[in-house]
Amino acid sequence: MFTMKPRAVFAVSATRGVCLVAMMWYAAAAAAEDLGALSGYLPSAHAATAMPAPASLAGAPGLQCLALNVYHEARGESEQGQAAIAIVTLNRVASRRFPDTLCEVVWQSGQFSWTQDGRSDRPRDRAAWTRALGIVARVLRSRSGDFSALRRRLGDATHYHAHFVRPRWSRRLSRIERIGDHIFYRL
Repeated sequence: MFTMKPRAVFAVSATRGVCLVAMMWYAAAAAAEDLGALSGYLPSAHAATAMPAPASLAGAPGLQCLALNVYHEARGESEQGQAAIAIVTLNRVASRRFPDTLCEVVWQSGQFSWTQDGRSDRPRDRAAWTRALGIVARVLRSRSGDFSALRRRLGDATHYHAHFVRPRWSRRLSRIERIGDHIFYRL
Protein backbone atom coordinates (compact mmCIF):
# COMPACT_ATOMS: atom_id res chain seq x y z
CA MET A 1 0.00 0.00 0.00
CA PHE A 2 2.81 2.45 0.81
CA THR A 3 5.78 3.01 -1.46
CA MET A 4 9.04 4.87 -1.29
CA LYS A 5 9.05 7.85 -3.61
CA PRO A 6 11.63 10.59 -4.05
CA ARG A 7 10.28 14.05 -3.50
CA ALA A 8 10.95 17.43 -2.04
CA VAL A 9 9.40 18.06 1.33
CA PHE A 10 7.68 21.39 1.81
CA ALA A 11 6.62 21.55 5.43
CA VAL A 12 4.33 24.44 6.25
CA SER A 13 4.03 25.58 9.84
CA ALA A 14 0.66 25.39 11.56
CA THR A 15 0.55 29.18 11.43
CA ARG A 16 0.96 29.08 7.64
CA GLY A 17 4.35 30.73 7.92
CA VAL A 18 7.71 29.93 6.42
CA CYS A 19 8.13 26.86 4.25
CA LEU A 20 10.98 24.55 5.13
CA VAL A 21 12.55 22.60 2.30
CA ALA A 22 14.56 19.39 2.39
CA MET A 23 15.18 16.63 -0.15
CA MET A 24 14.62 13.08 1.00
CA TRP A 25 13.34 9.65 0.17
CA TYR A 26 10.01 9.83 1.89
CA ALA A 27 8.55 6.56 3.12
CA ALA A 28 4.91 7.01 4.02
CA ALA A 29 4.90 7.40 7.77
CA ALA A 30 2.75 4.32 8.23
CA ALA A 31 5.69 2.18 7.14
CA ALA A 32 8.04 3.65 9.74
CA GLU A 33 8.89 1.44 12.69
CA ASP A 34 9.14 4.43 15.00
CA LEU A 35 9.26 8.20 14.91
CA GLY A 36 13.05 8.12 15.16
CA ALA A 37 13.14 6.54 11.73
CA LEU A 38 11.64 9.71 10.28
CA SER A 39 13.38 12.31 12.41
CA GLY A 40 16.62 12.16 10.44
CA TYR A 41 14.80 12.91 7.20
CA LEU A 42 12.69 15.84 8.30
CA PRO A 43 13.80 19.45 8.74
CA SER A 44 14.96 20.35 12.23
CA ALA A 45 12.61 23.31 12.78
CA HIS A 46 9.09 22.44 13.82
CA ALA A 47 5.60 23.77 13.29
CA ALA A 48 4.38 26.30 15.81
CA THR A 49 1.70 25.13 18.22
CA ALA A 50 0.26 26.50 21.43
CA MET A 51 1.63 23.53 23.35
CA PRO A 52 4.98 21.90 22.70
CA ALA A 53 5.06 18.47 21.16
CA PRO A 54 6.81 15.63 22.91
CA ALA A 55 10.49 15.26 22.04
CA SER A 56 9.65 12.45 19.62
CA LEU A 57 7.61 14.86 17.47
CA ALA A 58 9.81 17.94 17.83
CA GLY A 59 11.55 18.62 14.54
CA ALA A 60 8.85 16.88 12.53
CA PRO A 61 6.54 19.51 11.01
CA GLY A 62 4.60 16.95 8.99
CA LEU A 63 3.85 14.91 12.06
CA GLN A 64 2.61 17.99 13.88
CA CYS A 65 0.35 18.82 10.91
CA LEU A 66 -1.03 15.28 11.16
CA ALA A 67 -1.61 15.68 14.90
CA LEU A 68 -3.35 19.03 14.31
CA ASN A 69 -5.65 17.37 11.80
CA VAL A 70 -6.51 14.58 14.24
CA TYR A 71 -7.06 17.14 17.01
CA HIS A 72 -9.36 19.41 15.00
CA GLU A 73 -11.23 16.74 13.04
CA ALA A 74 -11.78 14.18 15.78
CA ARG A 75 -10.69 15.27 19.26
CA GLY A 76 -14.02 14.14 20.76
CA GLU A 77 -13.83 10.72 19.09
CA SER A 78 -12.61 7.40 20.44
CA GLU A 79 -9.02 6.31 19.83
CA GLN A 80 -10.24 4.30 16.82
CA GLY A 81 -12.00 7.36 15.41
CA GLN A 82 -8.94 9.57 15.83
CA ALA A 83 -6.63 6.90 14.41
CA ALA A 84 -8.93 6.53 11.39
CA ILE A 85 -8.51 10.25 10.61
CA ALA A 86 -4.72 9.86 10.85
CA ILE A 87 -4.77 6.80 8.57
CA VAL A 88 -6.84 8.57 5.91
CA THR A 89 -4.51 11.58 6.03
CA LEU A 90 -1.48 9.27 5.60
CA ASN A 91 -3.26 7.46 2.75
CA ARG A 92 -3.63 10.79 0.96
CA VAL A 93 0.12 11.42 1.20
CA ALA A 94 0.75 7.95 -0.27
CA SER A 95 -1.71 8.59 -3.14
CA ARG A 96 -0.60 10.23 -6.38
CA ARG A 97 -3.93 12.13 -6.39
CA PHE A 98 -2.98 14.29 -3.40
CA PRO A 99 -0.01 16.47 -2.39
CA ASP A 100 3.28 14.86 -1.40
CA THR A 101 3.62 15.82 2.27
CA LEU A 102 1.50 15.70 5.39
CA CYS A 103 1.39 19.48 5.75
CA GLU A 104 0.48 19.97 2.08
CA VAL A 105 -2.33 17.41 2.43
CA VAL A 106 -3.65 18.99 5.64
CA TRP A 107 -3.50 22.57 4.32
CA GLN A 108 -4.76 21.75 0.80
CA SER A 109 -7.54 24.20 0.03
CA GLY A 110 -11.06 22.96 0.61
CA GLN A 111 -10.12 19.64 2.22
CA PHE A 112 -10.53 20.12 5.98
CA SER A 113 -12.99 22.69 7.28
CA TRP A 114 -10.95 23.60 10.38
CA THR A 115 -8.20 25.03 8.15
CA GLN A 116 -10.64 27.58 6.70
CA ASP A 117 -13.00 28.46 9.54
CA GLY A 118 -11.26 31.70 10.52
CA ARG A 119 -10.56 30.51 14.07
CA SER A 120 -7.16 29.91 15.62
CA ASP A 121 -5.65 26.58 14.60
CA ARG A 122 -3.71 26.28 17.86
CA PRO A 123 -4.79 23.50 20.21
CA ARG A 124 -6.46 24.86 23.34
CA ASP A 125 -7.30 21.63 25.15
CA ARG A 126 -4.01 20.25 26.55
CA ALA A 127 -5.40 16.77 27.28
CA ALA A 128 -6.94 16.41 23.79
CA TRP A 129 -3.73 17.69 22.14
CA THR A 130 -1.58 15.25 24.13
CA ARG A 131 -3.97 12.45 23.20
CA ALA A 132 -3.86 13.37 19.49
CA LEU A 133 -0.04 13.37 19.58
CA GLY A 134 -0.01 9.97 21.27
CA ILE A 135 -2.44 8.49 18.77
CA VAL A 136 -0.38 9.81 15.85
CA ALA A 137 2.75 8.21 17.35
CA ARG A 138 0.93 4.90 17.80
CA VAL A 139 -0.53 4.96 14.27
CA LEU A 140 2.95 5.50 12.84
CA ARG A 141 4.30 2.51 14.79
CA SER A 142 1.34 0.18 14.30
CA ARG A 143 2.35 -2.14 11.51
CA SER A 144 1.36 -5.19 13.53
CA GLY A 145 -0.24 -3.90 16.74
CA ASP A 146 -2.49 -1.20 18.09
CA PHE A 147 -4.27 0.04 14.97
CA SER A 148 -3.23 -2.61 12.41
CA ALA A 149 -6.76 -4.10 12.25
CA LEU A 150 -8.20 -0.62 11.69
CA ARG A 151 -5.60 0.00 8.98
CA ARG A 152 -6.66 -3.22 7.23
CA ARG A 153 -10.36 -2.30 7.47
CA LEU A 154 -9.81 1.17 6.04
CA GLY A 155 -7.39 -0.05 3.36
CA ASP A 156 -6.76 2.77 0.92
CA ALA A 157 -9.49 5.10 2.19
CA THR A 158 -8.81 8.70 1.22
CA HIS A 159 -12.06 10.43 2.13
CA TYR A 160 -14.41 10.83 5.08
CA HIS A 161 -17.12 13.14 6.30
CA ALA A 162 -19.18 13.64 9.43
CA HIS A 163 -22.22 11.36 9.53
CA PHE A 164 -24.65 14.28 9.70
CA VAL A 165 -23.69 15.72 6.30
CA ARG A 166 -23.85 14.22 2.81
CA PRO A 167 -21.33 15.86 0.49
CA ARG A 168 -21.96 15.55 -3.22
CA TRP A 169 -18.66 13.68 -3.73
CA SER A 170 -19.76 10.85 -1.40
CA ARG A 171 -22.13 9.48 -4.07
CA ARG A 172 -19.19 8.79 -6.41
CA LEU A 173 -17.04 6.89 -3.88
CA SER A 174 -17.25 3.45 -2.29
CA ARG A 175 -18.35 3.57 1.32
CA ILE A 176 -16.18 1.51 3.66
CA GLU A 177 -17.71 1.98 7.10
CA ARG A 178 -18.74 4.39 9.81
CA ILE A 179 -16.37 4.84 12.73
CA GLY A 180 -17.70 7.11 15.44
CA ASP A 181 -19.00 10.32 13.89
CA HIS A 182 -17.32 9.81 10.49
CA ILE A 183 -18.06 7.76 7.38
CA PHE A 184 -15.03 6.58 5.39
CA TYR A 185 -14.69 6.05 1.64
CA ARG A 186 -12.25 4.87 -1.00
CA LEU A 187 -12.01 6.15 -4.57
